[in-house]
This record gives sequence, C-alpha cells and structure tokens, in this order.
Amino acid sequence: MRHLHFDELGSTQEYLKQNFDKLKVEDSNILVSTTHQTSGHGRQGNAWIDFKDNLAFSFSLKPSQPATLTSLELGIHLAHFFKDYSHEKIYLKWPNDIISEENKKCGGIICQLQDGIILAGVGINFNGDEHLAQKIVRHSGTFPVGSLTSNFNLDSQAKEKLPKMFYQYVLEHRLSSVDIIKEWNLLCCHMNCSVSLWENENMTASGQFTGIGDMGQAQLLTEQGDNVEAYTGTLIFNENQ
Repeated sequence: MRHLHFDELGSTQEYLKQNFDKLKVEDSNILVSTTHQTSGHGRQGNAWIDFKDNLAFSFSLKPSQPATLTSLELGIHLAHFFKDYSHEKIYLKWPNDIISEENKKCGGIICQLQDGIILAGVGINFNGDEHLAQKIVRHSGTFPVGSLTSNFNLDSQAKEKLPKMFYQYVLEHRLSSVDIIKEWNLLCCHMNCSVSLWENENMTASGQFTGIGDMGQAQLLTEQGDNVEAYTGTLIFNENQ
C-alpha cells in the first residue's frame, strides 16, 4: 500500500485521478487522504464542503464482480469497520449514501472506473453541529443531513490513521457478489419502504423498495404490481413514510 497524506488538498478524488498513472507504477494500492479538503465533491457533482470534523479520502481498488457492486460493497465495509472501531451503527441508502443511526445522511461514496481500476472516494461527517452539517452537501433528497457522531475525536492524527486502517480492512475483507447483495440488503435503511425514484429532477417510478439486484440495481414493486428496476437515479422516501 502507498499512502499519501496531505495537510490540505483540493480533492482527494481529483488528486488520485490525475496522478494515478504515475502512482500505480510503484504500487497498485494507493490511498490519498487529507486533514483539510477544500474542494470535495460527491455523486452527480454535489458539493462536499469541508469542516473540522469531516473525514475525506480516496483509494484505488479492483472492482467488485460485477463492477457496479463496488460502491455497495464499500458501504458494507464502512458499516462493519465503524461498528468495530467506534461502536457506531451505519445504515445504507441506495445507491451510495451513508446513514447514521439517527436516520440522517452523514456521508457518501463515489466510484469512478479508470483503466480497469475503481478510484473510490469516501466522505463522512463527524461534526455534531447541525447548523454546519446542513451545509455539507448541496442535495440530500428528503434526508436531513447530520453527523455520524457528535463526540468522535477526529484530530489530524486520526484523519491520517483512520483512512489507512479502513483501506487495509477493505483489502483484507473483499466480498463475493452474493455476499454483497445479502449484506447490503440487511443494512438498507429503506427496505420495504415506499419510495420514489428520481432521475434528473423527474420522478420515474414509485413503489415499495424490495432490495438490490445482481448488478446493484434498485428494485421496486409498484402499486399496480409491476416490478421496476433502476440502475441510476436517487431514491426519496414518499411522504407517508
């Protein structure tokens, strides 16, 4: 593993993307972390604004099989890792949101494929200040934005140590496609709930979420009894939830 840690960096994901070809010559397992990220971003261009107690890092990884399961697998690993490390409970929202025990969005995962390798970015908020937390992402659907915990000591040393610990955990605990689907469905915060699927600000389907399929797609059962599958988009709880 090659670990590059910076006191300040615009975006760990952008740095890894731009320097991956050069870095992979020495080691294919590359981790980039920073104490202070100034220009982070998430899925669909959403802004990720840095505050004191945010954790931001990116790393290279062989894709899950199939590759579309990779971000889902990483969500599972985050849930297991932080349960072991800090006894925090993490739940998952399709496709890549990290949800706290208080049912608030506290982070996300972004995966990009480059030269057959996944470049994964993780962002988690540990800041218990609700006013600041609301500014962390530009869009979160109907989910309130919050933190994983309000009493976590995330100093500069932890911001360098935790990404390395998590990355090593992932490398040592890769999951099969069968296990990814099984574990993700168990950690899903909206299983059997009434949700709407949105794509480019348009609702495309509504129904009961019944789990993910073999490619990681969302599966919904409509009121008319139709089965709908979605490979992209955002899920939002219907108002009666």
